[in-house]
Amino acid sequence: PEEVVPHVSFWESIVHPDDMPAVRQRLQEHFEGRTPVYMCENRLRLKSGQYRQNLDRGQVVEWNAEGHPLRMVGMDTDNTERKRAEEALALVSRLPQENPCPVMRLKDGHVLNFANPIAQGLLAAWERVLGEEAPPETAEVARAALADGHKRNIELIFGNQTYAVSIVPVLQAKYVNLYFSDITERKRAEHGPTGHRWRSRSASLSGRQSSTPMARPGPPST
Repeated sequence: PEEVVPHVSFWESIVHPDDMPAVRQRLQEHFEGRTPVYMCENRLRLKSGQYRQNLDRGQVVEWNAEGHPLRMVGMDTDNTERKRAEEALALVSRLPQENPCPVMRLKDGHVLNFANPIAQGLLAAWERVLGEEAPPETAEVARAALADGHKRNIELIFGNQTYAVSIVPVLQAKYVNLYFSDITERKRAEHGPTGHRWRSRSASLSGRQSSTPMARPGPPST
């Protein structure tokens, strides 16, 4: 912020105008004894004229005879990086629901806790419901991705359909997202009639076994 002047009027002058109603409300709550400390997120103007995210904390340490605050001490903390991380995480969390391709999420790398609408058929093919463990082969790869923070790519078969699956760790939230892309036609073109017969045999397996990786997972993506 600008060169600091030890008076509340200076501090009020550098708080973003849109944030002042919330700031005044939190201050009033503290002055009335409803909160032990004052705490409020806002934006402070820098010398450059730009604003940064800020977290205010403070406490009245001296009152006059009428019970009005005389002196308050506190500190401002740069909150920019945390806010950016929260916004990025919110975006990542929202995108799977909006994705037109199947997306699943594994909490801690193994517990199914989300499947977008188009992924429901794949979930049924696994004979799983939300809250249950993912198939062991998939969970093993997902846990490895979460452990080292690197994306993994595998292929899975569901009936006669083949999917390329990107397993993307979201470290702060301790889950991985599985992004499915249907590559059935490409695989048929690559393998010809022999590949088609191989897939037909795989399709005859029961639900909990038919969706195993076609190949060993590749190396972590960087």
